[in-house]
Amino acid sequence: MKNILVSIVFSLSACMSLGIHAEASTEQWRLVKKTWALPGDALERYEYQYDTSGRIIEMRNYRGKKLNLSEKDFVYDDHGRISSYQIVFGDSDPYRHVMTYDQQGRLKSHEEIRHRRESGKDQVTLTRTFSYGANTITENKTRASFGGKLADETTYFLDAKGNFIRKTGIDQNSGQKSQEYIFGNYDDKPNPLIFTGAYFLTELNSRHAGGEGFWEGSPTATSSFTHNKDSLVSKMVITYTTSDGGKVNHTYEYTYVKIK
Repeated sequence: MKNILVSIVFSLSACMSLGIHAEASTEQWRLVKKTWALPGDALERYEYQYDTSGRIIEMRNYRGKKLNLSEKDFVYDDHGRISSYQIVFGDSDPYRHVMTYDQQGRLKSHEEIRHRRESGKDQVTLTRTFSYGANTITENKTRASFGGKLADETTYFLDAKGNFIRKTGIDQNSGQKSQEYIFGNYDDKPNPLIFTGAYFLTELNSRHAGGEGFWEGSPTATSSFTHNKDSLVSKMVITYTTSDGGKVNHTYEYTYVKIK
């Protein structure tokens, strides 16, 4: 079966500022833990820490009991948007991510820089730039990989509510079009990750949670939501059919803390 996206995919409204926070009814909450269970795999866990202003200062990713990586050293601009942060992977070289925004507060560029510990030199490994249309977002990506240069362009199509409908891409080196991806259902359920504030708004996000979609020609994935007593999304189960007719569930659970 063709590749199915494993991670949750979220959308961005073309007219929505990437610097905003959760809506008034939910901005008193912050996401502190997310768990992610796949059949046969160790439980993954993401933990989030904040400063006294509610800005994220560290994210830790565990697989079972092992720490995979940490994201830290967040720097914020004058508008409360993240301008840079570090990703540290155990004994591997750390990476620094640098973001810029346009005059409307939307993500303009996202650069990934690898710091080589042995030589002390920095290498730009990935550069992403974004442009915005009425119902489209175009992402251009250039990256250094395996000693060569790769480049591709992805176009995201949005509905009237700003949710992603589908995306298509093209390899700019070969001119070959990539397979089309159809995004999953949204149902106007709140996106749990907005409760971390600015951190997740450095990417393409919206206020609505979306289930896993499907690649062209692959089975459609569906999602179901469970809410806690505070009407926040506490669980999302994504289900898709495998090529042999079996059912596979991806389960995501979210834990929040109330800001005093």
